[in-house]
Amino acid sequence: MSGGEWTTGLAVVVVLAAVVAYAVGKARAVPWQKASAGTDELTAEVMSAKQFRLVDSRGQVRAALGFIPAPDGPPALVLYDGHKAQRATVALDAGGSPSLILGDAKKHARASLSVMEDGSTSLMLRGDGKQPRAVLMLMPDGKASLTLFDERGKATWSTH
Repeated sequence: MSGGEWTTGLAVVVVLAAVVAYAVGKARAVPWQKASAGTDELTAEVMSAKQFRLVDSRGQVRAALGFIPAPDGPPALVLYDGHKAQRATVALDAGGSPSLILGDAKKHARASLSVMEDGSTSLMLRGDGKQPRAVLMLMPDGKASLTLFDERGKATWSTH
């Protein structure tokens, strides 16, 4: 997936999250105006916030869009399960490179897909522990590598 596709995808996620936040009554924006005559729909020309939070009926945060965890850091969209575990995160690093991180119910990152500044991509899979078990890399020149690791994180097999 190219950097432009990641940027477009992240923009779509941001817009959808803002619409959902408004729909549950958590967002405020001005000026409000009717979308069209005879409807009750409202639209906002500009909606600004440092963070949007989507909460369930118990008030528990289930999704957050903002500068997470640092208020001056890069943006992220984080999805939580009903037990407060981060299950999915779409984020940019400090250099603007995107990543998708999928977690398990024990709050461990189990899979991540990243695009680095140089254009290389990586898919990392982790086992029950925090050690990587498989890493697939694709370099900007088109060369690929796959490395498999044991449960202690020691490389046991690799191909380039």
